[in-house]
Amino acid sequence: MNLFAFAVAAFVFVNVIDRLRLINWKTAKPATMVLYVAMASLALWVVYDAFTEYVEVYEWIALIVALVFLHLTRADWRNGVPDHVKTGPAPLGDPEVPIRR
Repeated sequence: MNLFAFAVAAFVFVNVIDRLRLINWKTAKPATMVLYVAMASLALWVVYDAFTEYVEVYEWIALIVALVFLHLTRADWRNGVPDHVKTGPAPLGDPEVPIRR
């Protein structure tokens, strides 16, 4: 078992799940949700590989990119979900009136 890979992947997974816990899934941008779910999936994949076989180089690179991303965006998430992740409700606009002929 690659214990260091397990530790790094567990750290990434816990931090990503912590951010996903804060997000309201109804009002979050889809790209943000896809990004965080992909990072959580990557972390689980590396945990599986750490127990079954060796961790490939591309998995290490992806883990390092995830760690750098989580570190660089830490200040934005300090006070809750940042505004660039949230979306507002869609404006309803004028009601449509049926045309009678």
